[in-house]
Amino acid sequence: MKYDELYNAFVKRFPEDKEVFDQLKLDADVDEHEDGMHIMFGMVVVPYIRKIAGENPGKTKRAFDFLEEMVLDDNADIGNVAEVSVLEALMNDEGGMKKYMEYIGPESLKAARYMSQFYNVEPF
Repeated sequence: MKYDELYNAFVKRFPEDKEVFDQLKLDADVDEHEDGMHIMFGMVVVPYIRKIAGENPGKTKRAFDFLEEMVLDDNADIGNVAEVSVLEALMNDEGGMKKYMEYIGPESLKAARYMSQFYNVEPF
């Protein structure tokens, strides 16, 4: 996986939702060519995951599988995007990570649990 291509690689996993991603980018006023991966994942991918988590378990699993790949990647910068920009944001949602437990991979869960000790979040 290449760091500079993370956002586009994620979006390619959901070709049926191209318009959704375009709208999220427009709403957040971000661009994958101008803004960093932390911004793209925090401002577009996180809202996308929140949206699909309530409506499509299959898509939600695909999203978390991608995050697991990111956490496992040899490039620490890629794992950092998954952990800081996505998992940290999701653990602060109402209900926390518990609502994502059936989708999250083991290494992502381990990373989220490690990070949770630094935040005032409900254990999961």
